[in-house]
Formats: sequence, C-alpha cells, structure tokens
Amino acid sequence: LAVSIAATWGWGFSLLNGLTIVRGRGIVPFIIWGTCNALALLIFGVFVQKYPLTLQTADSKGVLIFTTLVRVFSVWIQMSAIYETIVNVGYPEWAGQTVAYSLGAIYIIAMFFRGIWGSVRDDNLGWILLQVSIFSVILVGAKNNSFLATEVKTGVDQIGWALWSGLLLIGGPFVDLSLNQRAKIGMRDGKMKSFNIAFILFFVYQACVLFLGLFKFNSIMDHMLIAAVYALAISTLNSDAVSLQHIKGRKFGLILGLTAVALWQFVKFIGFFNLWQIIANIRIFFAAYIVIKTLKENKKKEKMELKGKFEWEK
Repeated sequence: LAVSIAATWGWGFSLLNGLTIVRGRGIVPFIIWGTCNALALLIFGVFVQKYPLTLQTADSKGVLIFTTLVRVFSVWIQMSAIYETIVNVGYPEWAGQTVAYSLGAIYIIAMFFRGIWGSVRDDNLGWILLQVSIFSVILVGAKNNSFLATEVKTGVDQIGWALWSGLLLIGGPFVDLSLNQRAKIGMRDGKMKSFNIAFILFFVYQACVLFLGLFKFNSIMDHMLIAAVYALAISTLNSDAVSLQHIKGRKFGLILGLTAVALWQFVKFIGFFNLWQIIANIRIFFAAYIVIKTLKENKKKEKMELKGKFEWEK
C-alpha cells in the first residue's frame, strides 16, 4: 500500500516539473518544493489517523464533486505529460497523441474490471520501472560526464515562490480521491503507517529528481525519461480510473473516465503545467475547508466506522 500511495501521488507532472524547477528556478527552491511534496503525504496520513472524520468530510457532496473534477483534470495532465515527453524527444505529434489516447482508454477500462487492488499492484510495478529508469539515466549521464552542477543556480531569490508552491502541495492529498480511498483502506485495515513509509519513498524519489536535473540529457537519456514519465503517469491514471468510480459507482466512473479521455483533445493545447496550475490554485481552498470542518466536527466526538468492502474495491 505504501508504494501505491507514493506512486499515485507522483503524477507524470512531478518529474517533468521537478526537472524544470531545478534547471529554471534553482536548487534551493526545488529542495523546498520537493520536501513539501513528500511531507504532504506524511501530514495527511497523521491528520487522518488523528481525525478520521477527515474522510467523511471529504465525501460530502460539494467537496466530492470538486475532488472528482480534480481527477478528470488529472487524467488530462497524465495524458499531456506522456504526449509532451514523446513529442519533445522528437517523435511526431500523431505518435504522442496515439500513445496518450491509448494508455488513457486502456487504464480507464482495465480498472473498471480490476478495481483498486489492480491499481495497487500496477503501482508497485510502475514504481520499480520508475526507479530503474531514473538510475539508468543517472548512470548514462555519469558515464558521459554530462554533469551540469556548475551551471545550475542556487535560486535563493525564488524562495517565496517555493514556499507558496509547497503550501499548495501540502493541501493536495486532502482533496485527492485516490489517496482518500487508500486512507480508508489504511484506517480499516490498520495500515496508516503506510503513509509514513510513502513519505520516505517519495522523499528519496525527489532527491533523485534533483540529481537528474543536474545532468544534460542526450537522446538515450531522453528515451529513458519517457519510461520514467510513463511509469508515473500510468500509476496516477489507474488511480484516477478507480477514483472516478467513487462518486456514483463503477459504470458511471467508466463513462466519466472515457469521456475525459475523449475530451483531452480540447485541452491538450493548455499544457500539463498550466492544467495543474489551474486546479492547484483552487484545491487549496477546499483542502482548508476539509481541515477546518473536520476540526469542528471532531469536537462533537463523532466517529466513522469503516467496515466491509467498498463498492470500488475488487
């Protein structure tokens, strides 16, 4: 479960954006951003364990509609990350679109039959592929002596941006249906420490991204990067597919997921970064609402029991 939590939280976006931050904004802002990205899992896990009502608040109608919309955006972002990585390496647009559409549809349909445990198993395999890809890139870069450490700035002037972006990330898990589903299983099965382990796994992954950003990529490394982005994107995509089943059942989730895949053509021009920025600036307010509402409700000593199987669990 811990690996699945880390992989689900990864998004294909986190790797590409992480490299952009290291090279564009500097090492210091990335360290802040990356640390907050990992801490988000730990903070969410600790908070939910102390205040189980968090999950009930997140399932309230208004919040659930928004968090479902977040997963639709996530489908688009993963598809855009796959598409843009393939095109940036030099392949034609039709190739990038074909791969993005195919993977989007395949995983939406597959998770209809396999449920969350199918997603968890795929996440574990995807995480292994991610680590192999990252270390392969590092080895090739080291062999080719393409280290760029002296050319990357410290970026102290970007600390303000990093702190605000970090705050946006910390609020993310509270409005992440995929993590909410895993937290429900963790609470039910007594496995909430999985979030602590996921924090460590994700922190190590972010450290690897920082190291990757210090290399100049060649063609071989670019293709290895495609494998890494693929591993992250499919881990989030399969989780999106199960999350979309949360609001009104598996059939509705299947239809909504395939509709999102079909509509990607109309939003792909926005780009994965801008798509994420749109949803990130809004979700912090919903996250704040969930935290405040939970703390208020907790005073009433309400408790939520989690028993039996969930409808979206196979």
